[in-house]
Amino acid sequence: MKIAAAGALAIAFGVASAAPTLAADKVSLRLNWLLSGVHSIFYLGVEKGFYEEAGIDLTIGEGQGSARTVQVVATGGDTFGLVDGGSVIAGASHGAPVKSVLGIMNTSPYGMSFRADSGVRTIKDVEGKTIAGTAGEASLALLPAIWKQNNVDESKVKDGAPFDKFLSSNIHEVLKVCAELRPSVDISVVPQRSGAPG
Repeated sequence: MKIAAAGALAIAFGVASAAPTLAADKVSLRLNWLLSGVHSIFYLGVEKGFYEEAGIDLTIGEGQGSARTVQVVATGGDTFGLVDGGSVIAGASHGAPVKSVLGIMNTSPYGMSFRADSGVRTIKDVEGKTIAGTAGEASLALLPAIWKQNNVDESKVKDGAPFDKFLSSNIHEVLKVCAELRPSVDISVVPQRSGAPG
């Protein structure tokens, strides 16, 4: 088996090296969120020339949540998108011409952060609390299923102000937003991001 595979690779390499040089395919990748560690593999591929070697001229753009990335790809604004599987399903169920071709994470990076003084010790304790998340945050669409699975009365969980101000890369602005929201928001639903307050 190994010999056949090596032979096939040698033949493929020989054909590829004999073929005339073609212009690289211009494609774009829209990330699911602001640049973080999980995205480094794509930038490393550009830096090392892996995409170029494969005939791909890749442009990478930061995202503002998986739901927005699905919309951008569905409308042709970008060729590919890095998104959460639930966002692909939600988009496709509403007619978006998108499909998933690869999974890169074995576990979900989603989590909830609770203020220490919020009184939340179990998931049931979210009743009567106010939550906040960024517009387009894929994990917010999962909350009704989480509430149902844990017997949480969804009508008792209040939606707070969007965390859109977290899109600012200025840490002083982020801290200011946290201070402003502190009296009104008990729970933050945000994707894991290096440098983001938890």
